[in-house]
Amino acid sequence: MVTSFISTLNINTGVAQLSAWLTSQAIHVPPGWIDACVAWLAEEHGGIDACNHLTKSDWCQLIYEQWLHSDLKQLECPVLPSTISTSRNPHESSLSSGTDANTMNSPALKLDGELCLQVVNLFNIGESYYGQLRRYEGNLSVNLPSLEVDGENNPEGHTTQMTQAFSQYLNQSPTQTNNFRQSTMANCLTLFLTDGVNEIKVIEFGTQSTRSRSFLPFKELSKKLRPGVKIRLRGPLLLRNNVLLVPPGALQSLSSHQLEVLGGEVTNIYVYSFGFLRGCHLVNSIFT
Repeated sequence: MVTSFISTLNINTGVAQLSAWLTSQAIHVPPGWIDACVAWLAEEHGGIDACNHLTKSDWCQLIYEQWLHSDLKQLECPVLPSTISTSRNPHESSLSSGTDANTMNSPALKLDGELCLQVVNLFNIGESYYGQLRRYEGNLSVNLPSLEVDGENNPEGHTTQMTQAFSQYLNQSPTQTNNFRQSTMANCLTLFLTDGVNEIKVIEFGTQSTRSRSFLPFKELSKKLRPGVKIRLRGPLLLRNNVLLVPPGALQSLSSHQLEVLGGEVTNIYVYSFGFLRGCHLVNSIFT
């Protein structure tokens, strides 16, 4: 007779093995979370005694799927450094999935292990937030207000670099605009990730020939990297001032082994308009 993996007699042993398996996958959950999942899943299957046919592999998959669809902000299990010291230190510290995040004080942290994080949002910082909002709302035919700097507010007549770029973008033909967006995509994608408590920005570092990889359209990337999706990061990667540098093409093609999309859906945070409302603040924070 085959002993079931989890039963009324060995439930604590089974939970301990599930916890060890999650840890081996670089997944961290609060105490009691697995017990609650097992109790809920058992109830869904008709009780613990009705789960005798489920193997350890079955339970691992069920628990994993529950984690995929959970909001890490509710689990509150930080694995990222809570603060980055502003002191200058030429040496780099090492950050792995087993390191105490609160003890990290170096401005440069080297990620050698694995981390599982949750997508907050994806932005194309090569295109103005206003332009993205207009396209999202579908009102491209509406005349834009003048973006020229008011002489009273700027007596020297100087425009900001952002205003100049935006004005140039608006004056382009549709073909030129598309070409501009495609040409700037390589260095202008920023992905915001969270461990549920702390948040970092992921930016591609370096240049990559567009012919060497098959880049995904931004619309498709936005679906694959929608808010709530889980991501697995693999080192070696460098985290500096809450900015994680990834190889060129890692975001655009999603083909790098250092950035793996795990999936998941968190319904209560998948509200696209919320991302656009935060967009202006987030895009501006890239340059601060």
